Amino acid sequence: MLLMLFRTSRIKDILSGYPISKFDLLCKVNKLYNLYLRITKDSSIVISRILDDRLFRSITLYPKTNWDNMLYAMHNEDKSLWTVE
Repeated sequence: MLLMLFRTSRIKDILSGYPISKFDLLCKVNKLYNLYLRITKDSSIVISRILDDRLFRSITLYPKTNWDNMLYAMHNEDKSLWTVE
């Protein structure tokens, strides 16, 4: 059944976090990485790209985590994995 899920689902729908706006996500990344960028919210365009991962989570019981935890994990990932020698 899990194999069937992977065949019928798009990867981006499998492991999504809680809904967050692009503006809020960019602000979190900006703060975490100390980028000091000025990010301006543009409310003139509204597009909902909420991902639905209910089927995957109901089958696997994989826990949903919040964006702060995911970004923190990404930021603190072992940098040696990305080092080219």
